[in-house]
Amino acid sequence: IVTRDRYQLMIVRQADMKHDGDDIIDGAWDFVRRAGNPYWIPQSRETFEMHLLKLLENPALDIIVAEHDGRIVAGIGICHVPFLWNPDLDAVEELFWWASADAPPHAAIAVLRHAIEKARETAAPREVLFTMRSMDTSPANVGQVYARMGLIHTEVSHMGVI
Repeated sequence: IVTRDRYQLMIVRQADMKHDGDDIIDGAWDFVRRAGNPYWIPQSRETFEMHLLKLLENPALDIIVAEHDGRIVAGIGICHVPFLWNPDLDAVEELFWWASADAPPHAAIAVLRHAIEKARETAAPREVLFTMRSMDTSPANVGQVYARMGLIHTEVSHMGVI
């Protein structure tokens, strides 16, 4: 998918870890640092990379990226599995979603839209339960984006390493 606004051309596509892996890891690490450096994320970049690469081997995980000027500027990682509580639905859950600080303004939305369409195509004719997250450090308007997608606020998560 190629998206174009008045100023910029961007390609939204399935990630290829052999080609995009370094950019995805760089983007994820940059995002974690800008997200307030959560204490539950490995603090060593080397450990973070090893963990992320292991995670990306899971066949239930799908990554979609936005490429602009030859580099990855945004991405989303989703997990697509049968829904635990209703066998008539597939479940797609966001694992991570990021845009670089200098990404075009619509890059994050573009990868999210692509992920939704891909989830629908993969699940068809079944419906998809799509779950997205927001963190205390997420942009203020992320809830509005989710509401426009038809998602409703259903829970608050509490995390802690115990």
